[in-house]
Amino acid sequence: MEGFRSAVEDFGEFQFPVKAGTRIQMMPVRIGDPSSLPGELAHWRRPFLALSGAGFFARGEIGYLTVDEKLVEAGMSHRRPGLHVDFFRKHPEYDRAAIRNNEIVMASDRIGCRAWNQEFSGAPDPEGDCSHFAKERDSRSEVILQPNRVYGFNRLTVHESMTFRRPAYRRFVRLVGDILAEYYTNYTANPLGVKPSSRTRIAGPRDAKYMSA
Repeated sequence: MEGFRSAVEDFGEFQFPVKAGTRIQMMPVRIGDPSSLPGELAHWRRPFLALSGAGFFARGEIGYLTVDEKLVEAGMSHRRPGLHVDFFRKHPEYDRAAIRNNEIVMASDRIGCRAWNQEFSGAPDPEGDCSHFAKERDSRSEVILQPNRVYGFNRLTVHESMTFRRPAYRRFVRLVGDILAEYYTNYTANPLGVKPSSRTRIAGPRDAKYMSA
């Protein structure tokens, strides 16, 4: 890989449901089908439909839902720190023609992430680390993700979680399309029986230090 395009797109306003302390990681769902969410996520059905309509998804395809609501301590980040991309290792063939903008959509209710809309040279490391691109970042291409808005990423969107100066409760939601090559056994199972895509290999447990990615 000689280089890649990091892309981020703003899809507009997003309304979060009532706070409930929900924490699920990469739970399989059927995109656009709120009946694929279990009863304990009933309050997420309307927001889930909004996310389903924002991304480059096919209705009914298998997707993966993350909801992370928690108190973030001062000096910490809510999600994975450092420059990185998501799902790089998990799609190893990496034909750039197969990468779709907005195959990952997300929102949060507090500022806590920034991303870059630009070209980068080289490739991320096998677990997605992009710290070696720090000097390539163009401040004119930096996008600080604003609260209560939906953003679209691709698998090569370079981004990082930001450190909180004071303790704050933050909510984060993400919907990922059918782009995984591997699904880890310590992700959240769907109690309704929705399984990972048949194209996805079931792997062992994910390293804990990457579980917030």
